[in-house]
Order: sequence, then C-alpha cells, then structure tokens
Amino acid sequence: MTETGPALPVLQALAALVAWRKRARIPHVVIGGVAIGAVGRPRMTKDVDVVVFIGARSWEDFENEARSAGFPPRIENAARFAHGSRVFLLVHAATGVDVDISVGALTFEEETIARARLVAFGGGVEVPVATPEDLIVMKIVASRVRRPREAHRACTRRREIGFYPPDRSSSASRASVSSRSSRLFQWTSGCDAKAWR
Repeated sequence: MTETGPALPVLQALAALVAWRKRARIPHVVIGGVAIGAVGRPRMTKDVDVVVFIGARSWEDFENEARSAGFPPRIENAARFAHGSRVFLLVHAATGVDVDISVGALTFEEETIARARLVAFGGGVEVPVATPEDLIVMKIVASRVRRPREAHRACTRRREIGFYPPDRSSSASRASVSSRSSRLFQWTSGCDAKAWR
C-alpha cells in the first residue's frame, strides 16, 4: 500500500463510496484520475470513477440504493441512461463531487477488480485501485491514446507501491498490456486485436 492524498472533498467522497460498497458487498475498483494519481505521479482530479458489478440488482434498484447512500443521480432518468451506457452519473451529496460508476459486464472488468491493490489515502481511507497495466488498457480502449502521458504516469511508481516484485521487467509489463489490450478488443469488437499491439 501507499499513502497519497487527493483533494479533501474527493477524499471524503471516496471514503463514503468505499463504505457504501463494503456495506452492500459490491465488487468495485477505482479507475480514472484518482487511480492514475495513486499509481503514477500525483495529479489533480475533481471527480471519482469506479467500476462495479451490481449482480442481480435492477438498474432502478441500484439507483435507489445509491441515493440512499448519499449519491443521488445528477441527471434525470439516470437508470434509463445507465441501461444504455452502463454508466451511472451520480454526485456525492455531502461534497458535490461527481461520481461516475461504470457497471461492469466483461471478464476483463472482473479481472481488473480481482487484480486491484489497496492504496491508503489520507485519513486512513483504503481504496482498491486498478493496476497500471489495466489503467493503460482502459485508456487505449477509450480511444485516448493521444494522452500517452497518463499511461506513463501509471507506470512510474509501480515498484514503489508494490504492484510488482523488484525483478519484474518493463518488457514483461509491456507484454501484459499488449495481451490484455488484445483480449479486450476481441471481447468488445471482434476486430483484429494484433493491430493494437
């Protein structure tokens, strides 16, 4: 684990989010700017991005559960929007921090949650964050390869925070990213994954 510190409102939203997930036993992993800052160089971020699996819950039930936990939707018809996009657009009522919750469906996303490592933020908040490779794969799939600096940030501190043993080579890391990217493209689009290596 490592200790780092996003802005206080984001930290408060994270703490409330993790507490809700634990109570409800919802598998989850933090991605996006918070995760990049945790496993790479610290960066400012004003929102929280999470991947979850909601199990047998309906879209409406999950929206109601989120509202009861202090995370109301920030748009109308949030459940309908999530059904089409697989993303709940919420806000932490106590701080005003935006929270985007992606509802997982792919094996890759399940594996990302399983591979997550706990990162200790200020105030004793422990958050499961995605590995650097998985964050890079998500950036690639989101067609954001024009932002390579974020991929670099995700790799800069991997040994420091214990994502890999000291003898893990950068070539092994690149091979892992290539493999995960290829598999994810095959799952999502059926395209020629080799073109993305």
